[in-house]
Amino acid sequence: MDNSIIHVLHLFAANDSQAPAAQRVVGESSPYRFDHDADAEFRISVAVVRSGRVRSSAVVSDSSARQIDLHEVTRRSRFDPTLLWRVGRLLRRLKPDIVHAHDAQSHLLALLLQPLCGFRMVATARHGHAGDWRERFSASVDQKLLPGFHRVIAANNQLARQLYQLGCRPTQVDVIGVSIDTQRFSRDAVRRQLRDELALSAQAKVVGTSGHLCRGAELDLVLRAVRGAQAAIGPIHLIVFGQYTPRDKIRNRAAKYGLAARTHLIGAQGDLPDVYAALNVFVVAGQSGEVATALLEAQSMEVPVVCTRFEGVEDLVAHGTTGFITDQDDAEALASSITRLLSNPREAQALAATGRLRITQRFHSADRSEALAATYRRAMNQS
Repeated sequence: MDNSIIHVLHLFAANDSQAPAAQRVVGESSPYRFDHDADAEFRISVAVVRSGRVRSSAVVSDSSARQIDLHEVTRRSRFDPTLLWRVGRLLRRLKPDIVHAHDAQSHLLALLLQPLCGFRMVATARHGHAGDWRERFSASVDQKLLPGFHRVIAANNQLARQLYQLGCRPTQVDVIGVSIDTQRFSRDAVRRQLRDELALSAQAKVVGTSGHLCRGAELDLVLRAVRGAQAAIGPIHLIVFGQYTPRDKIRNRAAKYGLAARTHLIGAQGDLPDVYAALNVFVVAGQSGEVATALLEAQSMEVPVVCTRFEGVEDLVAHGTTGFITDQDDAEALASSITRLLSNPREAQALAATGRLRITQRFHSADRSEALAATYRRAMNQS
């Protein structure tokens, strides 16, 4: 391989769960050396396949600010027969050296278009047991496609072992954990006082969760846990944030559990650090890669976390040291952990401080960027 710039195109299907991932990739791309720098090695672009109802304004804004080319392809229907042709036309025009696909639909698009466009393929693997039955089925089918890629990225060793069982070669898989920008997710980066805007006092007990991560049964589990904690220690305010929060559903379910009066649906309000800074505890139930990222963000913002167990979670949360991990579907254990943190401020502060230190030491976004760069170099050198 010569010393020319390597053009990496990140490809996403921006459904409700993947659009925030596209925004994060844009944010994580900042440590790369871009083609306008003297020592440029990589040129980063992002292509988002989205339906007409999914907004990507935040992705567009971040892309512009970071000088990353963003391309959007609108899916006209769930089964758009022209989508393959239109994405292929985009790839033939851009001529990327590498297409890095991040989800089931983009994996399939990359595999179908690679013989026509000639790029190297990198895939980010997902766990096959997250979400409802449709998502689990999609993930199960998707994992069978992964051995066809030049390189496959697993978030942890457990997932890597699953990929070996599915037919991926050990030399084909790179284990690269999630990471965040610890400078952005810092108390020093907070600009807005969200508590003041919501008329919440400094003494108010505030729990936060992410609307686009907790849906269906997961949302019910969080609401039941907050209700249980409130019964034990008194009034608790719940902040539900996220660009794709299903507002009507959350309002109805909060009312079902008697939490409507103190549930604040704020949507995507400004920077996430401002939101985390308003919380005493961050709680989430789920198993996706986005959950992993949110757990790191909260801990980096010195917020103790409570989450349900999933493969690899012990790498992200030190149980009893930076937060608490409970079994799946155990609302009582979630409630007990929330109660413990809200009723013991000194313990919560100790966990928060340890969480921030652990994240800054182990989950640098710059380290992940260099690991990704090494994966791209291997893909380019692979026969």
